[in-house]
Amino acid sequence: MALVFGDSFDHYLIADVTKKWTSQSGANTAIIAAEYAMPPHSVGLHLAGTAGYLEKTLPAALATFICGTWFRTPSLGAQMILGFIDAATEHVSVRYDAAGHITFTRAGTVLATSTNTIAINTSYHIECKVTISDTVGVYEVKVNGTSVNWIPEATGADTRNAGNATISGVRIYSNASATSHRYADFYILNTVGTQASNFLGPCRFSVLRPVGVGTTAEWTGNYADNWVNAAESDGDSTFNQSSTAGQTDQFAMTDVPSGTIHAIQHVIMARQDGGAQRVVRPVTRISTTDYNGTNFNTAATYLFQTEPVMFSPATGGATAFTDAEINGAEFGYEMVS
Repeated sequence: MALVFGDSFDHYLIADVTKKWTSQSGANTAIIAAEYAMPPHSVGLHLAGTAGYLEKTLPAALATFICGTWFRTPSLGAQMILGFIDAATEHVSVRYDAAGHITFTRAGTVLATSTNTIAINTSYHIECKVTISDTVGVYEVKVNGTSVNWIPEATGADTRNAGNATISGVRIYSNASATSHRYADFYILNTVGTQASNFLGPCRFSVLRPVGVGTTAEWTGNYADNWVNAAESDGDSTFNQSSTAGQTDQFAMTDVPSGTIHAIQHVIMARQDGGAQRVVRPVTRISTTDYNGTNFNTAATYLFQTEPVMFSPATGGATAFTDAEINGAEFGYEMVS
């Protein structure tokens, strides 16, 4: 696996942000629409409030990682963008200074400063690659696909603050001056395998929603057709329900824009009802074959369950998805137990 976690910020209500991110601290959040958000993106995450952040705990600790996001700020002034932590200890971070230089820091100590500067109200794709170590740490920060005059690769660095030589979580920060940072299409990768395991350059997520019934519609919908309920992001207002092992819902989806597909990520918002804990898994149907994803346990409250998939299961996990394959596939879920 190379994609560890990603968020487009444009498929759910902002009240549900901590159903996907682990925690929120000191920040006001909103998902804002239209060109005001994150040109050229249709929507983005607005993160405001003094020294606030969203934090995501990773499924496994990482010694080396790549992290990228589209970023925009309406003001300058020594602020944090990305922070990489071991429990509550910050190892390293990507920041900018009052003049708009990008800086790379260890525990707040500046290790490198860019020659170029960012401008206000302008969207940038910011991407870093880091190895955490006392003696053989590595870091590089690219902006819009290049590190030239930004922060070129440095090796043999001290990138470990304290504790483990790994990160267990990542943070995106608000602007402490009470104006808003804006983010779109965030991702973090590990370096396993050959697919999406290094710098990606400017890229984005495309959210695919159900647009029609698929091969099966076995769960019970409370409001409308199953595909309509699954296309909404409104919790208990519209949902599908099952307590029968083996039942599946599959959906025809919106087409993916043409381009290179680095990975896909299943995203299922689910909870258990008053009964026993349930086990659910994603299902991908390609041609006439169903391919099962990884089981997850439901909780008593809604959570977004995510599973990155790097390669098409129809090729035995050997080749990346193609546009045609995604567009012809059905996606859904199965009640396992």
